[in-house]
This record gives sequence, structure tokens and C-alpha cells, in this order.
Amino acid sequence: MKSMQGGGAEKVLLNILKNMDYQKYNISLVLVFNEGIYLNDIPKNVKVSYIFEKETYENNQMIINQSKSVYLNNIKEDYDIEIAFLEGICTKIIGNSTQNSKKIAWVHVDLLNCHYTSSMYNSIQEEEDTYHQFDEIVFVSKYVKESFYKLFPSLNTKGRVLYNPIDIDQIKKLSKAFNVDYDKTTFITIGRLTNQKGFDRLINAVSKLSNENFNFQIIILGKGPKYNELKEQIHNLKLENYIFLKGFEPNPYPYLLASNAFISSSRSEGLALVLCEALILNKQIIATNCSGVNEALDYGKYGHIIENSELGIYIGIKDFLINGSNYTISEKAFSKFSLKKSIEKICDLIDNISLPKSGI
Repeated sequence: MKSMQGGGAEKVLLNILKNMDYQKYNISLVLVFNEGIYLNDIPKNVKVSYIFEKETYENNQMIINQSKSVYLNNIKEDYDIEIAFLEGICTKIIGNSTQNSKKIAWVHVDLLNCHYTSSMYNSIQEEEDTYHQFDEIVFVSKYVKESFYKLFPSLNTKGRVLYNPIDIDQIKKLSKAFNVDYDKTTFITIGRLTNQKGFDRLINAVSKLSNENFNFQIIILGKGPKYNELKEQIHNLKLENYIFLKGFEPNPYPYLLASNAFISSSRSEGLALVLCEALILNKQIIATNCSGVNEALDYGKYGHIIENSELGIYIGIKDFLINGSNYTISEKAFSKFSLKKSIEKICDLIDNISLPKSGI
């Protein structure tokens, strides 16, 4: 894994690690960078090591240009299975493994419309060739898989969809850990402060609404590289009474539960974990139309899917403020993310891929 920063993929990894059978599996977690707010949450049964202390330009360049050496110099133990749990940097390192192991790559995002991993490779062909080194590719949604095949058509014989495991009972329990009270209509959004999440568009949309006499607020939970930039944008637009950057919250669920609606302003998504968590807490949802959002919301059955633009966000929030929203969310909306079912499928993948090829 790249690191243990506060993103969805890291939370998914923790959910998996916390629910594996350590009588059956001996698991090592190799972090590319020894960083992140979830470092202390890794189960004690997992043997943790790292390649670099911190992410720097020089370290990234070393991985891009000398990935085989990075692997050979840092991965010393023998493994039956090696998993690259993130696109790009992790996939490149494990793709250069010299071990006679079975290899699995996880893909969490829509690479066709958000090809952020291209910077890790010298060409798209190199990236495609790297994926050919893997025995199996796991996609977090059907849409992510279809987009991947459009980008890398020669790989369309590999791959399966495994939905992210979510501890539904734990989320419901954590949402009642403490009370949160809001004194006005409150929208909440949660995620890493990156360009992909589109918080800059959300802020601009709120700027337009602030001139129309609506009484509301936006709570943004999360940290990331865009924090200072977003804070300055809020200040420049004089939105300090409308938008609140609250930073990372280890338990965001009481804030989510108390809100009137959850907003996803993302430019692209694989299958947004927090959107699925909002479904579990029966929240009204306003989400930009991108990849996994349609799959999670069953094409608008469980939430309001809006145009993927600044204007779409503006219209979506305004419509909610004027007309409200009353989507009915049944257990069927999130049953496919059941922790037990997802872990069983992951274990089945591991158990079967570890067999000799003649036995598969």
C-alpha cells in the first residue's frame, strides 16, 4: 500500500485486515511511505514494514525509473501471494516482482476518466505491460472495470468485481457515539482534500448561493494537499459563515448522521466509500454523475445524481434548499457492501489463486 493516509482505499484495507483469519493467513503490509493517520489502526497480527520514510519527489522518481531495484532492495521475504492494493505506484512495484508468486492488483478508480497513474509510467504501454504481470485484477465496481478495459483493451480477459467491505453494524454504532447539533440546514462532505474530490467546485457553487439569501452551511471533513488552497478560496470568497473545513475526524459518522444531506462533488470516483456509508445512515444524497456513483445509487433510485459540473452542484444544492428531498433507502441499497460477504469473496479469491494454475 502507498501509505495509510485518510482516504477510502486505506479504510477499505483496514476493514479487510481487521477481519482476516490470522490462524490461516500470515500477512505482511509493506508501505511505500511510512505515513498516515491510520498507521496506529493496523492490526497487531500484521507484520508492517516500509520502503521510504516519507513521500518526496526524489523517492517517487526512484520508483518510476528504478522500480525493479526498489523491489529487490526492499522486499526480502518470500510470499505465496503479492497484492498491489493501489493503482500506480504499488502496481508498478509489485509488477516488477521477481518472485514466483501469484499477483493481484486492486483498482479503486475510473482510470479512463481520471488517469492519475500515468505520471508513474514512461508510457501507457508500460502501464499496460505492468498489469499483464498480474494473475488477477480486482475492481471495486462494474463501471471501474469497464473503464479499465477501454483504457487497456488487451487486459479484458482478467478481472473481477469485488465490492468494498463495509462494517454496517459498526458504522451505525459509531454514528451514535456522541450527539451533534446543527442550527441550520447542513450539508456534509467527507474525503481527502484533493483535486479529484471537486471541493473547489463546491466552494464556487456555494459562493453563488450565498448571494440568494439561503440559510445553510457546508461541513467538509478531511485533510489533504489542497487544504491551504481551499482555505484561501473560502476566505477570498468571504464564505467563512457558510463553509467549514473541519479537518480529519476519526469518527465522522455522528456529523454525517446529524446532517440534512451528504454531498459528493467529485470529478471522478471508483465507488465512493463514504457515499455508501451515507446510504447506511439513511442520508439524503446529492452526487455528481461519475462512474461508481450511478452504481451505488442504482441510477438515481437512492439519491439525486446531478450534472458533473460546478453548475450541476449549484443547481443540486439549490433544489434541495427549495424543495427538500425524500429518497427512500432500503437495506437493499447497501447489502452488496456487507462485510461478511465481501470478506468471504476476498478469501475465496486468495485461496483459489494460490492453487497451482492447473488446479484453477
